[in-house]
Amino acid sequence: MQIANPRLVIDISHYDDHIDANLLKDAGVAAVIVKSGSGMQRDPKFVQHAQAVVDAGLILMTYHWDDIIIDPVQQAMWAIEDIASTGLPVKFIWADQEQWWTNWTAWLAARQGQMPYSAVPRASAANISLHNYKFAYIMHGLYPQSGVYSNYGFVTSWAQPIKDWIGQYPLWIAHYGHQPPTPIDCTWAGLIKEWLPAYSPLLPPGSKEAWVFGHQFTGDAFRLPGVYDPTNHPLPLDVSIFTEDFLNIISAGQVPPKPPEPPDPPAPPVGATAYYVNVPALYVRSGPDTSFGIVGTLTHNTTVQVDKIQDQWAHLVGGTSWVWGPYLAPVGPITPVPTPPTPPAPPAPTPPVVEPGPAEPPASVPPKENPKYCVNVPAVNVRSGPGTDQSIVGKLYKNAQVSVTEIQGEWAHLDGGTSVFAAYLSPVS
Repeated sequence: MQIANPRLVIDISHYDDHIDANLLKDAGVAAVIVKSGSGMQRDPKFVQHAQAVVDAGLILMTYHWDDIIIDPVQQAMWAIEDIASTGLPVKFIWADQEQWWTNWTAWLAARQGQMPYSAVPRASAANISLHNYKFAYIMHGLYPQSGVYSNYGFVTSWAQPIKDWIGQYPLWIAHYGHQPPTPIDCTWAGLIKEWLPAYSPLLPPGSKEAWVFGHQFTGDAFRLPGVYDPTNHPLPLDVSIFTEDFLNIISAGQVPPKPPEPPDPPAPPVGATAYYVNVPALYVRSGPDTSFGIVGTLTHNTTVQVDKIQDQWAHLVGGTSWVWGPYLAPVGPITPVPTPPTPPAPPAPTPPVVEPGPAEPPASVPPKENPKYCVNVPAVNVRSGPGTDQSIVGKLYKNAQVSVTEIQGEWAHLDGGTSVFAAYLSPVS
């Protein structure tokens, strides 16, 4: 799904010194989401920023960081009461739910590179979900014009049980599918022309598409006029698009109507057939030939959906990945791991050595000392190195298994020298 009739919205906090709300309005910004607080503390810039938004005639929304260290019921009640005490015409409140750590000092040290993230104390998935649910339930009960801000990676990596209840609330989703790797100076006209998302945001499991009203598509990637530091230099901004209908509804003081129950899931793609890998390991390539790069590995008995066969190469549904067809078998009774056939002899040793004909020998089984991970999102880019500034060399799809040689910061290094974003992988038990 994509945001219908999108309108620009930004979110700001005490990290932003001051704003020119009239300039923002002239640039096409329809609303501003101002941080009201976190835990049980008001954001020090809340009233200043919010009043500037109101004075310019922009729609005022707020967000409150849900701190999982603090009692969720007391925190939600405090947040609503504190916002109400200002007398500001807040049209909607978002519960910012993305915290997994239980020690702020340790988390800040990890963020500054002083300790590994793996050493930061964290809450269990069940406890995070329960806390977030209580906070959202109390907030929505006290103030129906409220919803949840979250993202796919947080739910699938840290708090999977959230999928059981997140569909009960309006959603504002963060997904940065296309943005520069480092902050750049940009005009609002340039942002609108070059960077507005032409893709659907990746939704957390359990979301209802009809209740997704906002998509935050940049995370501090653009320095845009209108939000400044103390020396009047533009600051990097989070920018979202929201549906125009939603903004009209909340401007009128109304609550967005609940969506109808979703229809039955669609049938599998026409012509798609389920196969399983019948060798110990099988390379996934970016094209139907051994000359194409290896973008991943599938292990024995992994199930895949194939929509066409071309010269004995099988194309996997949902992207540009191919595998050698003879090493797949139609889904049926699971068979023992077979002895892989002997690969054909290579041609005369004239470098570079090319595997003969179209045949693809089975991939070697990854070394035991490298842990296995599986992809936990519909698709993840495989890059030539760790970072979004590195080139995309292929894709891996949900449940594909890979061998990880090292996790460095937020990136997992794979056999063969490529890298993927580590949050999109889960250990194979």
